[in-house]
Amino acid sequence: MVHEDSEILNAIKALRPTLVAIDSPLSLPREGAMRRVDREMVKLGLRVFPPLLPSMKPLTLRGIALAEKLKKMGLKVIEVHPLSTLKLLGFDKKSKHKLLQLLRDEDFSVEERKYSDHELDAISAAYTALLFFEGKAVEVKGDPWDTPIVIPRGGAPRRRT
Repeated sequence: MVHEDSEILNAIKALRPTLVAIDSPLSLPREGAMRRVDREMVKLGLRVFPPLLPSMKPLTLRGIALAEKLKKMGLKVIEVHPLSTLKLLGFDKKSKHKLLQLLRDEDFSVEERKYSDHELDAISAAYTALLFFEGKAVEVKGDPWDTPIVIPRGGAPRRRT
């Protein structure tokens, strides 16, 4: 578990990924509290919070700043919404731990222990990034200035081939 931006950046530098998924809005609406991409997610039945909701604004601004630093490091950054990924994979917030079994079924090494909600969200974000990397996820788009939100394509779990 890492918490501070410097810890996050150091972990990313050590791991040297080519793609980073961030569970935060990565753009701001030009007017109002919601971006068009957020409204598109809602149309798909995926509940997201407006980036400028008072409780979301600090997370949004932190996510945007972190994404800019990562892009300057040459990394591809995508916006994800872990609960939407889980929903599309057939899980709900209360059963998000079942994602661990899906990963085990796909031959991923998953440690047998209790995971925090934050860890499960991070695992869901990473899984979404993997699906995107493999071409098995889509970008929900809004206005040209909105950062797209990446979700699994068709909700079908990934299968190793």
